[in-house]
Amino acid sequence: MKLAYEFSLYGLDPSLLKEYSTKPSDFLKSYGFSSAFTKKDENLMEELRDAGISVYVEVPLFVGELLWKKFPRSRPITEEG
Repeated sequence: MKLAYEFSLYGLDPSLLKEYSTKPSDFLKSYGFSSAFTKKDENLMEELRDAGISVYVEVPLFVGELLWKKFPRSRPITEEG
C-alpha cells in the first residue's frame, strides 16, 4: 500500500508575501508545500489550484459570540467540546 501525505501551511496570508516579490503559489512550492489553509479569496484559490496546490478554506466557527448567538446548538457543551 502506498502512503500519501500533504505538507500544508495553515493561515496563508498573501499580503505577507508582498515583501518577497513572489506569488503565493511560487512561495509555497519553493518550501515544498502541497496544500494551504486560507481565508476565502477566489483569486488566491484559483492561483493555488492552477499550480497544483490543494486549497482548504478556514472557517472560524468559535471566534466571538455572534455565531454562537445565531446558532446556539453549535456551542461546546463543556470545555472539552
